[in-house]
Amino acid sequence: MNKQSRYLIYFTLLLIFSGCFNNENKVDYFQLANQKYDAGYFNEAIELYSKVIEDNPDFQTAYFYRASSKYSIKDFFGAMEDYTSVIEIDSNNSLAFNSRGISKTQLGMYNEAILDYDMALILNSFDSEVFNNRGYTYYLAGDYKKALDDYNKAVTLTPEVLGYRFNRAMAKSKLGEYTDAIEDFTKVIEANDSNYFNYIERGNVYFLMQKFYKACADWKKAEQLGSAEAVKLLNEKCIDNY
Repeated sequence: MNKQSRYLIYFTLLLIFSGCFNNENKVDYFQLANQKYDAGYFNEAIELYSKVIEDNPDFQTAYFYRASSKYSIKDFFGAMEDYTSVIEIDSNNSLAFNSRGISKTQLGMYNEAILDYDMALILNSFDSEVFNNRGYTYYLAGDYKKALDDYNKAVTLTPEVLGYRFNRAMAKSKLGEYTDAIEDFTKVIEANDSNYFNYIERGNVYFLMQKFYKACADWKKAEQLGSAEAVKLLNEKCIDNY
């Protein structure tokens, strides 16, 4: 997430969340915590947010940013607990449900994560990110049909986000919808031709379709873009096909 995005979320959260401070010292702790967060010093940010929470146990924004800081250092369980605290304070916070769902997905708690995404969508049924996140969780759980359904909704709501289309292509590939998967991968590549991973995955689908020349051509392009995985694929599968 870039700095501009962090500030945007910060100001949005200030509008969503409520909380007040009783003295200037507490405000300083919160502002300093935000500065550490924006600078990427997440452990220090966690300590400072904890000071704020100690004096302001109902201040949702501090819980939310402490959760985000914990998530950034891969403390997914700690992040989940803090997002739960936000939800306990405000049970209509769709952002907190989505974020807790992401933490649960990282912990492999797929069924519980899906319940959180479901709740987030009840609160905001037009959030393409939540559809994408739930789709990804279904994908990890091996339910590729439900994953595809969610990715379709995400792409429909926000077609310009390449990641949603890429994820949809992956689900289509798992379902054997190779031609449609190629179409999605191609649109992603047309919009961003410098990401070797896109070429690798499209090449994988071409290979499954037994279009070996096209598969090897994609892997060759990925190799040129610096992919070590592509080198391995070329050596293993393209000696006789390219």
